[in-house]
Amino acid sequence: MKILPDKDDWRKWYLDQDYSFYFEGHTFNIRRGYRFDGHSVPWIARTIFAPDTNLPAALVHDYIIDTMPWHRFGYRFAARAYLQVMRNDTWLRRNFMPAAVTAWAYIKTCIRGDYRGKVKPNTVVDVCVII
Repeated sequence: MKILPDKDDWRKWYLDQDYSFYFEGHTFNIRRGYRFDGHSVPWIARTIFAPDTNLPAALVHDYIIDTMPWHRFGYRFAARAYLQVMRNDTWLRRNFMPAAVTAWAYIKTCIRGDYRGKVKPNTVVDVCVII
């Protein structure tokens, strides 16, 4: 898998080759060109959890969240997939990073009303879920 920094101001990362992952009996195919923002970590936690590490976990989570209108998987499914991809990361990141991301999403939801932030009109999502 090849992930590059993105050059636009909507997302931070760009998938430069197709990526497939299998989780709980489902295959997800993420096409080259998919853009995602990585880990949404609160600024105070960035000293411990650098948002540019373990990008495959952020890729999987963001893809499931972005494609929610076209499938039946919810946020808890996305969180489980995120943890599955992070299973080989350090104990600290595996156990506290998801909590930091969830807390930040909750805070942003209370402030903005939508945890995903600004509307991203240039994001193209190619959904290919095989069940």
